[in-house]
Amino acid sequence: MGIKRFCRICHAVWFFPLMFFGFIWLPAFAWFYQQIPIEGEKVTYPVRTDAIVVLTGGQGRFDKGLKLLMDGAAGELLVSGVSREVKPNELVEMYGIDTHHPALANGVTQIALDHAPNNTVGNAESTAAWMQQRGYHSLRLVTSSYHMPRSLMEFHRAMPEVVIIPEPAFPEWGTLDKVFLVSRGSLRLILWEFHKYMARRLYYQLPERMQVLGDVGGMEMPSITMMTLGSPLNPQPVTP
Repeated sequence: MGIKRFCRICHAVWFFPLMFFGFIWLPAFAWFYQQIPIEGEKVTYPVRTDAIVVLTGGQGRFDKGLKLLMDGAAGELLVSGVSREVKPNELVEMYGIDTHHPALANGVTQIALDHAPNNTVGNAESTAAWMQQRGYHSLRLVTSSYHMPRSLMEFHRAMPEVVIIPEPAFPEWGTLDKVFLVSRGSLRLILWEFHKYMARRLYYQLPERMQVLGDVGGMEMPSITMMTLGSPLNPQPVTP
């Protein structure tokens, strides 16, 4: 094989991957990166919502949701994706929740634990069913900053008429402008989240019939345990 022919083959082999990387993947990742909230640019929303929804699975999420609840941002907190083994009174003890706090000790403020979802799609669908049951029209969505773009996409799709205010929780590795300097693990996490986001975006471009056949989520119905703060810790399961 001549050198020129070898060069032509190498050019053909690498041309399309490089084109894909330079003109599709890299711009898409840059766009996704810009969608992730940065702590210093956080916007405060003074509007009170019907509920606060916390997605489990990340550092600081429940703490952020609880602080919003204690600040009076909403009258009810839904924790989505909780293990069935976790009980409300255990949650109170684990996080040292002061049930005598003025914002909580009113016999009205509630924490609901949803045990049904096991992924972000399930979080969105189960929350949509719960919001409909409660007659709610607005929520604050609490999840990790890197998880917020995909969460918003799924939640807007599951409940397009509901007003959703993002309330990101920020991991200990800090703001995004430092992520590349802090750890390779943080970069891998964002890259993994980017590819999951793009996979779902592409999935929603499929014909509806193919979406039904290939859906990885499935309709999630809530399995709720409700606790009213400011009253005896006597949680009651709520069936859909």
